[in-house]
Amino acid sequence: MMIIGKSGSGKSYATKTLLANFAADNTKVFILDPEDEYTQLSKNLRGKWIDVGSSAMGIINPFHIITSLEADEGGDDDSYSIHLQFLEQFFKVIMEGMNSESFEILNSAVVEVYKQKGIGPGVELSKLKPEDFPIFDDLYKYILNKIDTAKTEYERKNYMTVETYVKKFASGGRNSNLWNGPTSMETKENFVTFNFRSLLANRNQVIANAQMLLVFKYLDNEIIKNKDFNERFNIKRKIVIAVDEAHVFINPNYPIALDFMAQMAKRIRKYNGMQIVITQNIKDFVGSQEIQRQSTAVINASQYSFIFSLSPNDMNDLVELYRKSGEINEEEQNSIVTAGVGQAFLITGPMSRTMVQIVAYDYVKRIFSQD
Repeated sequence: MMIIGKSGSGKSYATKTLLANFAADNTKVFILDPEDEYTQLSKNLRGKWIDVGSSAMGIINPFHIITSLEADEGGDDDSYSIHLQFLEQFFKVIMEGMNSESFEILNSAVVEVYKQKGIGPGVELSKLKPEDFPIFDDLYKYILNKIDTAKTEYERKNYMTVETYVKKFASGGRNSNLWNGPTSMETKENFVTFNFRSLLANRNQVIANAQMLLVFKYLDNEIIKNKDFNERFNIKRKIVIAVDEAHVFINPNYPIALDFMAQMAKRIRKYNGMQIVITQNIKDFVGSQEIQRQSTAVINASQYSFIFSLSPNDMNDLVELYRKSGEINEEEQNSIVTAGVGQAFLITGPMSRTMVQIVAYDYVKRIFSQD
C-alpha cells in the first residue's frame, strides 16, 4: 500500500486508523517512525516503543547473521554469503569515502573475523547464540593486529586507513553505542514502533540510513518467524511493515533503503503480509533515475494507493510515478488537488478507483490521541 499526501491532508490520521484496525485483528505490526507519530498508539495498544538512536532497549549487531528472505525462498540456506553482501552495502553507507583498496581489505577482514568465531558457509544458524557472532571490537582488534604484522608499508597504510573508519564503531568510538555488541533487541509484542526521531535529530543521515538498513534486515527475519509461527500453529496471522515519512530515509547516493522497500513490496505478500509506505514528499521519490526506478517498483507492487490532497506543483511528479500503474487522468488530478482533509483518491486496480472519506470511530481515535 502507498499512502501519499501533503502535510495536514489526513494521511497520518488514516494510517493510524488502519493500523489500529489491523491490531484489533491479531496482526503483527512494525512501524518505522521518524517523527514520533506512533509512540502513543504503541503504548495504548500495549505494544513496544524502541528508540533506535540509543541502545537502551537493545541493539542490532550488524555481524549477526539471520535468515534472509532471499535465502528462505532459495531453498538452500545461503544466509552467510547473503549477509556478507549485505555487510558490503552497510559498510558503503557508514564508511563513505574509503578507497577501493582499503574497502576490499575490510571485506576480507570481515571474513577472517567470522572464521575466528568458527563461522563460515553452511553455518547452522539455529545453533548459534547472539554472543557467538563477531562484534566491531573483534574487527577492530583484528585490524590493529594486521597493522602490527603487515609485511609491506603499502599493506600497513591500507590497514591504517581501515582502522581510522572502524575505530568509530568499536569501544570508545563515538558511534559504538549503537552497534558494538551482541544483538539484544527483542520484539515479542504484536505492535512495535522503531522510533528514529532522536537519531534524525542529530542530523547524521549516514547513521540514520545505516540503522534503517539494520532494522529492515531485522524485519526480514521477523517476517520469516511469523511464517514459521503460522505453520506451527496452523493459523494465518498477518504481518504489516509500515514506513512512515519514507522520503526521510532516501539517500540519493545510496538508494539501498528504497531498494529494500522495493524488494519487500514484491515478497511480503507471499508471507501473508503487507508493506505500507507513507510519504508527503513526492519529489524525493523521483530524484535520480535509480530512485525513480525503485519508487516505480514499489508502486507497481502495491495493491492499494491512498492519495490525499497534494499541491498542484506535486502533480507532475505523481503522474510520472503512476505512469506505469494505470496513470492518473486530468479529472482525477483535479480531485486530488481539491480534496478536503481526510479525503483520498483510492486506487485498488487499473479500473477501480474512487474518492473516499476516512472515518474513525470515537474509541479508535481515543487509542491514538490520548495518554
